[in-house]
Amino acid sequence: MARATRNAIGGYVYHCLNRANAQIKIFKTDKDYRLFEDILKEGVEKFNMQLLAYCIMPNHWHLVLYPQHDGDLSLFMGWITNTHTKRWHTLHNTIGTGHLYQGRYKSFLVQNDNHFLTLVRYVERNARKANLVQKAEEWRWGSAYLRKYGTEKQRKFLNIFFFFFIIHFAVIKLNRWHHNLSHASMTNKLPLFWRTNIDQNDLRVFFHHCSGFFSINIKTLRGMFFGV
Repeated sequence: MARATRNAIGGYVYHCLNRANAQIKIFKTDKDYRLFEDILKEGVEKFNMQLLAYCIMPNHWHLVLYPQHDGDLSLFMGWITNTHTKRWHTLHNTIGTGHLYQGRYKSFLVQNDNHFLTLVRYVERNARKANLVQKAEEWRWGSAYLRKYGTEKQRKFLNIFFFFFIIHFAVIKLNRWHHNLSHASMTNKLPLFWRTNIDQNDLRVFFHHCSGFFSINIKTLRGMFFGV
């Protein structure tokens, strides 16, 4: 029996992940990581997908995505998984030896703004939580690294709206976000570290665009920035 098609609704943020079959390490060398990252970049351009955050781990990966239209998420994720499986087996001369992933990808709809920010922090802290690095932004294969050390060309496939939201307005200074990634408890409520001397009038247009993009209302955004 054919598998049912997943028709995720567009215009919402999703957390997507997949794990290697039997939890084996499918990312062992820089070449392995770079292969998947290149496929990710290719897919973002091919399907016009908005990539907000990501982290590639030794035996799994996390993506935070914003599909613009119904069905886009399924097409993108199916292409990413199948393309990576084929190219990984080609790279390792293991074609015909079995499944690379334990199953189809998992996807979870992001419910609200707090969920979104907590999710991004969780994804970008994955390597830190696994004790692979001392600071989240030191993990080469994730969006936290790109935001601190990546070139403009390397960061190009990350969504500019999210970059603008987190770095320019929410954090002001880049190291505050990275400090929060590496030291804040995941069980704690996100601190209002962006409550700074920002002119609310200067944010009016920004609020308008972001409230539509992230499905967050203006009142909620103002509360996130100013605690009111």
